[in-house]
Amino acid sequence: MKITLLLSPLLCALLSLFACRTLSVDATEITVTAAPEFTLDLFEQRDALDGHPTFGLWVESKATYDCSGYDIDFVSSVQGMDITIQLTDVQRPASCDGATSTARKFIPIGQLTEGAYRLTIALGVDGLLKTTGTLSVDQQQYTFVFSEPQGIDFQNTNLLRLPEGSLWGYVSRPDELDITLANAFLTDLKNATEEHNLSPGYYGYFTIGGTGLASLHKSVDIAGLREVFIRRLTNQTDVMRNLLQNYRSGIKPLQIRCWTTKGEL
Repeated sequence: MKITLLLSPLLCALLSLFACRTLSVDATEITVTAAPEFTLDLFEQRDALDGHPTFGLWVESKATYDCSGYDIDFVSSVQGMDITIQLTDVQRPASCDGATSTARKFIPIGQLTEGAYRLTIALGVDGLLKTTGTLSVDQQQYTFVFSEPQGIDFQNTNLLRLPEGSLWGYVSRPDELDITLANAFLTDLKNATEEHNLSPGYYGYFTIGGTGLASLHKSVDIAGLREVFIRRLTNQTDVMRNLLQNYRSGIKPLQIRCWTTKGEL
């Protein structure tokens, strides 16, 4: 007989750092599960200098801590077609400053050839709370299929790869003058690039909805009003750098972040 119990986070923490244990009493197996401790996304992070992609996981704690800068300790292993990521602890920063925040981290896995991998996510120093599934990799996308998630909330399990030449980012517009300048920037950006016409889906740094509207991933999004742009480069990156510099260094500088598959501009 198998009985599954959902324990409160406090009781679960007393049993283990993140994980509650599986107990066996005579012939009766009692499996103890826990509420999600982390949210996870498949993610392909781009190198700021040359845009080189690194596949991995974007991890964020469900809990909010007393300041920003909390780090997530982990151990990773890639052996053939078997990948294991173990989240072992959340560390307080040496200097705890700023507003309350979650613990956030990109965990690199690396370059994967096409195929089906066994991916295991484990929680706690003992690693007893595990989620295991199949990570499928091809030239168009990464897809993770699993059952019975333990202690994690996987929010984006299908990651589409960005075509070369992609450009994306945001321009902040907190007041009326910024709105006017932001609109001028977006017009100049439109003239210097071309429509991308990406299919709806999750691309890591952003998601395109069924209506064509784009939203940024929480790893790069900001609070406040901003306009998101997704375009395709048609000129050399120097043309875009000059355009960005003009608006970033004007009498009323704009806050603009711009990424490309060739690096951040």
